[in-house]
Amino acid sequence: MAHITFDETKLKELFKTALLELVQEEKEVFSEIFAEVLEDIGLENAMIKNLGCYYPIVGLLSII
Repeated sequence: MAHITFDETKLKELFKTALLELVQEEKEVFSEIFAEVLEDIGLENAMIKNLGCYYPIVGLLSII
């Protein structure tokens, strides 16, 4: 069986480039995801503020 050797620096750079291209090509999708995340964070912060403390169930909002 042949072994493949990766240069960690080159692999990281390749991954960063691929991720950047994906984000640029799918701007609308990532914008929607980012908006959802910000909305969830805002809702969670409001609930924490109203409850006066953090309850683990609040962290589940982003999963639901």
